[in-house]
Amino acid sequence: MSNGDAEWDSGGNIRTTCRIDITKYPFDSQTCNIVIGKLEYDSEVYMSTSSENVFTTALEGNGEWKLKSALIKEKTVHHNVTEIIVMLTLSRYWFFYVVNIMLPVALLSIMMVLSFKIPPVSGERLGYNMALLLSFVVLLNLIGESMPRVSKQVSYLQLYVSYQLSMAVVITLLSILLVKFQFTKSEINIPVVIKLYSFFCRCKRQKSEISNNVNDNSRIDQPSFENEEKIQSEDNDQMLATDAEQIIERLFTWIFLAMFILSTILFLVVVAT
Repeated sequence: MSNGDAEWDSGGNIRTTCRIDITKYPFDSQTCNIVIGKLEYDSEVYMSTSSENVFTTALEGNGEWKLKSALIKEKTVHHNVTEIIVMLTLSRYWFFYVVNIMLPVALLSIMMVLSFKIPPVSGERLGYNMALLLSFVVLLNLIGESMPRVSKQVSYLQLYVSYQLSMAVVITLLSILLVKFQFTKSEINIPVVIKLYSFFCRCKRQKSEISNNVNDNSRIDQPSFENEEKIQSEDNDQMLATDAEQIIERLFTWIFLAMFILSTILFLVVVAT
């Protein structure tokens, strides 16, 4: 123009990079700043924009990212030298990752905790645990392939999945010990606290049985005191070991279930804030 102003409408596709923070992946939002300016300040170049918003009418939709805002601001670098900064704020679509990553991990964790409800004598507990553990490993590989390969930050989702995998390994090891305990029952190996609790439960159960026998008038044959004492002596260790096993399994079930619920709630709270 006659006053020295020049308007340059440049076209073409420009590829640029952006530093991202995957800490809250896949619930993350990224802000990318694209700087348009001169590398050298040998002359005065004043660049300005006619609008504070980026023209996004021709923008095509993306299946992974959603453009939340696109703003433009001017920045003075040196005297009459300015540059333009395009600020793009993107948010990731998280529904795909919840359905394909978080939900399977949560279901596998719950199924792993419920493995304590499988009787060890059935012989299916270890196979069940190993199948779930292998499923965890395969799922972890799929998650690693889908996540951005960034070493500076660690995603909370990676920590959550690794924690659930560690818990699955611990449950598998405990299941192995419980199965071994099932076939090598010995009163010596039972902790004192469990012995006392088992003795208390058996006293209540025997008291209830005695009360029922007193009210039952249909019983005719009564075993002798010597036979009853002999039977009780033979079954005492077996009952104690069985009660101890049930107590341990029930305790582990509630402990790992509470750990799963607390870790899931903590993960959701951290990524939501």
